[in-house]
Amino acid sequence: MSVKVAREKFGEKAFEAAKEELLQLIVHKKALRVLKWNEVKRLFDQAKLATVLMSHMFFKEKYDGAGKFEKLKARLVGDGRIQVRDEDYSSPTARIESIFNSLKIIVEEDRKTLILDIGSAYLNARIDSEVFMWLGREVAEIIIKIMPEYKDYLDDRGRLLVQIEKALYGLIQSAKLWYDHLTGVLLKNGFKVNKMDECIWNMTKNGIQTTIVIY
Repeated sequence: MSVKVAREKFGEKAFEAAKEELLQLIVHKKALRVLKWNEVKRLFDQAKLATVLMSHMFFKEKYDGAGKFEKLKARLVGDGRIQVRDEDYSSPTARIESIFNSLKIIVEEDRKTLILDIGSAYLNARIDSEVFMWLGREVAEIIIKIMPEYKDYLDDRGRLLVQIEKALYGLIQSAKLWYDHLTGVLLKNGFKVNKMDECIWNMTKNGIQTTIVIY
């Protein structure tokens, strides 16, 4: 749901969810760098302004296993539809055959298993190009409430301009950047990629094999 609908339906809970997301992106993860419009506008001619992405904030209701409402989750995404697709940005995922083979090995060898969901995974990867994005008036108003120092950064339409520094959801390159970052960490820690599937990684230590399936 949109910012407007979430605020009408959930009131303060919507504000708190948006606050948590924006603080994560701007302060904790440093995924967005807010630019002072009056200082940078001379650098943005019409051609460069045409490349600035729009953004959208969505809200989703989270429920527990019993169907009881737990929390409202906000997520800010970039609108990557105007980005130039000048290379292959596709990110691999494990083949279904590889997943079934891994499950077979788990049963046959009685291996211990763990399913891990990495929260805000993409934001661990740095972006590899210069990308700018507008935060619309509704989102900008929330930022000003929680970080008043950015009031002087607004443009004449009440928006904020940010430079994207991490692999934000919605950008065409984000999934690939996250895959490259994750596999780089695996390599540094002694894992080797399976020759048949680039989303299967193995490491053997003291005669015990650890397998990671990326999906």
